[in-house]
Amino acid sequence: MSNRKMAKNAIILMVIVLTGIVGLWAGQQTNDPLSLWNDGSAKTAILAFVASVADNGSPSFVPPEKRVATFDMDGTIACEKPLWLEMAIAKAQLKKVAQESATARIHQPYKAAFEDDDEFLVNNFLLAMATPFAGWTVAAYQAHVADFILIQSHPDLKRKYIDLFYPPMLQLIQYLGEQAFTVYIVSGSNLLMVRASCGERFGQDSSHCIGTVPATTIYEYSAGGPVLAICGYSFGPADVNGGKVQNIFDQIGTFPVLAFGNTDGDFEMLRSTYSNSLPHLSLLLNHDDPAREYSYPADPQRAQWLATAQKEGWYVVSMAKDFKIVFSGSPTS
Repeated sequence: MSNRKMAKNAIILMVIVLTGIVGLWAGQQTNDPLSLWNDGSAKTAILAFVASVADNGSPSFVPPEKRVATFDMDGTIACEKPLWLEMAIAKAQLKKVAQESATARIHQPYKAAFEDDDEFLVNNFLLAMATPFAGWTVAAYQAHVADFILIQSHPDLKRKYIDLFYPPMLQLIQYLGEQAFTVYIVSGSNLLMVRASCGERFGQDSSHCIGTVPATTIYEYSAGGPVLAICGYSFGPADVNGGKVQNIFDQIGTFPVLAFGNTDGDFEMLRSTYSNSLPHLSLLLNHDDPAREYSYPADPQRAQWLATAQKEGWYVVSMAKDFKIVFSGSPTS
């Protein structure tokens, strides 16, 4: 079976699985569109905001074409520790090459991956993420991402990476879509990975994914059209901090009325909701659940983030208090 057909089958399978899961959630408590959220101020604020902007008789009504929501990916809708998904995929490929080649494993970044030196990989993330896939076709890389999240397991949580997307967040995204919001996934990770893991994996339109754009080049023409290959990591502004806001405006043409992030790299995106006269809601996910996931960042950074959220009027969502469940599926053996 060809790689393309295998990737297509994997996509179909995953859409079926996730559609079934979401359908099950909806059927569990039809009167509560956020049944995977515990009752609290965050859930109440979300439901009240959506109800008000979707009611054409409300003074807070927002026309559907202006109901734009943006969600960060790593750490907001999916686990990002100990390595965010794009880096985890890159490390695995670097390690595979290092295991097969004694020559490669003495050179960086293969050496770091072989020795599980995550500190080096994080500190040299552009080198680590660009090296293993340089020259790969876009189709091959995206098929590789699809295979990785379906097959590989997280080193600590012992779950498939596909199960590390937070069900309460996926439910919220589904709910917003039902209320005529256009939802964008906005990630600092490379756009190809974001599209493969989010767009094709839980029904998100790939045109509604925004990420750091990798440099690509046409290396051949085939009967099916030009074939793109990866030739560098970043082309254009990195999709973090102010670059995230710039990319949102460049690709959407407006700013969101709802934004959801989890780190200071998302703060500018949360502030971008103020850039219009429409009602808006900004939310920050607090990772405070070491029993089910992780607790981070450490003080005083956490205190600084929470103080900023309070000052800016953002709602802080507590993973420990607000999420009924953190992951779907069962840990692998």
